[in-house]
Amino acid sequence: MLPSIFIVVIDMENIEVIRPIAERTARQLGFEVFDLKVARRSRRLTVIVTIDLAEGSVSVSHCEEYSRAIDQELEKEDILGAPFDLVVQSPGAERPLRNIADFERFVGSYAKLVLNEPIDKRSFIVGKLEGVENDVVRITEEDSSKMYAVTFSIIKRANLKLRF
Repeated sequence: MLPSIFIVVIDMENIEVIRPIAERTARQLGFEVFDLKVARRSRRLTVIVTIDLAEGSVSVSHCEEYSRAIDQELEKEDILGAPFDLVVQSPGAERPLRNIADFERFVGSYAKLVLNEPIDKRSFIVGKLEGVENDVVRITEEDSSKMYAVTFSIIKRANLKLRF
């Protein structure tokens, strides 16, 4: 028997329809929408909303609260025209750092920076975020204790790193 093949398509049209509802609902509850995805597999949609807080961490109870509220709004608006599954999640403990504000918020935390251009023959740096000035992120590398000043524009991607 051949395995089933499922094709999942990101549904940009529905993302733009859902975004205002998702953001309004998040604001009403004190959250912000960190990310929004809508995937289509056959005739069924999966709506994935990642919520965040300006301060603190998103808990399971936060996700439950937002899930109940957004589900009611989506059902009431009846805009999708197809059955859907709803997933509400947090950005996670090793969340992406997407802009300067994220780096400022998490000064003192550990992070991994993947670089577009190597610095000291390094294509990535793992260490403690020390500060941000203008568009320069200061990070002390964990292994060498060397401080690096990394221009934001050469950071390809970055995320927090848990330390044990």
